[in-house]
Amino acid sequence: MRVAVVGGAGRMGAWFTRYFSSRGFPTVISDVRAEEARSVASAVGAELKETSIGAVRDADLVLICVPIVETPEVISETVPT
Repeated sequence: MRVAVVGGAGRMGAWFTRYFSSRGFPTVISDVRAEEARSVASAVGAELKETSIGAVRDADLVLICVPIVETPEVISETVPT
């Protein structure tokens, strides 16, 4: 199962990234904070994508870990039409 964490560099997103990566799940993250995302991905061996669309493209499980006010926009942008 491939896991995508949108907002993977934040507190909750980084926790989920570590959780799934440590259990052997291929994990891909994206975050608007590029440096923090690179650091989290590197620390746990996750794949980093520059966009949320790229992160969720082949995912079996998607976790949206962004501030609640941004959630509707992120979901709209990542859901296939």
